[in-house]
Amino acid sequence: MELEQWGDWPNRESKRRVLVVNPLSNWWCYKFSMELALRLKADDHEVLYINLDNGNSQDLQVNEDDTFSRWQFKHPRDSVSEKLKIAGIEVVSTTTLGASVADVPTFHNLNALQRWKHEERDSGKIVSAAISGVLKQRNFDVSMNYSLVESYVEQYLIAARLVESMLVKHHIDLVATTNDRLLLAATALSEARNCRVETLIGYWGSDENRFVCYANSLYSPDDWRRHISWKWQQRKSTTCDDQAAEGKISEAAEGKLKSTQHFRHSMSESQEFSFSSRKKTLVFFPTTPWEYSGLVSRRCGDFTDQLEALEAILDALDPTEWDVVIRHHPPSKRSLARPELDVWEHIRVHSNVSEIPPDSTINSYRLLDAADMNAVWVSTIGAEAIARRRPVMVLGEPYWLDPSWEFAVPTRQRLTEYLAQPSPIPNPSILKPYFHFFEEYGAPFKNVGGTGAGQLSMDGDAVFDRTFLGTALRTATHVLKRVL
Repeated sequence: MELEQWGDWPNRESKRRVLVVNPLSNWWCYKFSMELALRLKADDHEVLYINLDNGNSQDLQVNEDDTFSRWQFKHPRDSVSEKLKIAGIEVVSTTTLGASVADVPTFHNLNALQRWKHEERDSGKIVSAAISGVLKQRNFDVSMNYSLVESYVEQYLIAARLVESMLVKHHIDLVATTNDRLLLAATALSEARNCRVETLIGYWGSDENRFVCYANSLYSPDDWRRHISWKWQQRKSTTCDDQAAEGKISEAAEGKLKSTQHFRHSMSESQEFSFSSRKKTLVFFPTTPWEYSGLVSRRCGDFTDQLEALEAILDALDPTEWDVVIRHHPPSKRSLARPELDVWEHIRVHSNVSEIPPDSTINSYRLLDAADMNAVWVSTIGAEAIARRRPVMVLGEPYWLDPSWEFAVPTRQRLTEYLAQPSPIPNPSILKPYFHFFEEYGAPFKNVGGTGAGQLSMDGDAVFDRTFLGTALRTATHVLKRVL
């Protein structure tokens, strides 16, 4: 593993036949897929590039600024292909491989979709996780999103067939792509693993000018822990001291991490939440309620998700002695009627449970300090609790957690034992490897530049430019959003 090409980079001496898959025609997918292709080519690997997005799949977008169209941009797909070919990379056209399916299965509910297997692949998990990411709902209604589900299933089947044929025809040794929350990226990786082909996922590093590579998934705790451990060993093998890591721990203790700046303004310094003086209080901080990737099972111990974990907490606590407060973190300015919050309905019926609305300005860090126990699934506010020396337990498998820590509570038995004993006070120094990693990780982009939609260049030459009409309409849209 080299520092310059940071993460799970393939051995330069072992030449591979690599298929680089671009899953969406948006600027950041192009940025990663092009950078991966060019670096692999520079290491003398044989590189093929394929754009799985058909160019009309706006329903595949994750962010509203992702979508390209011909009036907004000057043919980015053609420009990308031309520049890669000049660099000596073969660009495969999907039109020559065929792009249709005869029969698209239908599903009457989410359970049926999630259990769907196509040729023994976990196809339903991939499709449902990708849809969850776009809808921002883990438990979406299939019937209310019928056209979206049908489109995703069809595009999955097309992509799976295309990738499988490429792997066999070209004897591919490695498949490289980006964020496996995206449908077509996850599909390509799934097909690679079914054919016992190695995989590589490139995504953002510590800032928008760096990227890092994962062997299994962007959302794999094992990949993250391997990177954190490697980065920490690098520190110990040099003359660097712990000052930077200690500084980050102090920032976390004060709730001032750079990564939390975007939502800290949503919390008030004055608004309080009163706890019962007669009972102890446990505050549970749910995390994002949608799936991250269909390729990764974040199951940890007895609990399949955070709802199950919270139910286990309620079973273990005596309601006459404990109150439980649900604090959605980070807070959101969205309406209280968000559909994804319906999953908490059966939790709210407990007499000792109260829920802070997601758009409340109550300060999460004051809750951390006031609670007798804090609980998280995978949220990084668990790490902030450790930094503040506050009692905490972690029921899921976040990438910052060492499973051997006493705060790791992955089973019902361990949960019962943990709550029955005096709450241990965390030692913040255990977070040093994570915060040293968090400070600066990833390799600088060498070949591809640009830090926003409409700004992308390769070796200094524009890959595509936003048209005057596209710029004007984009500006007008942002102004209208602010006014309304």
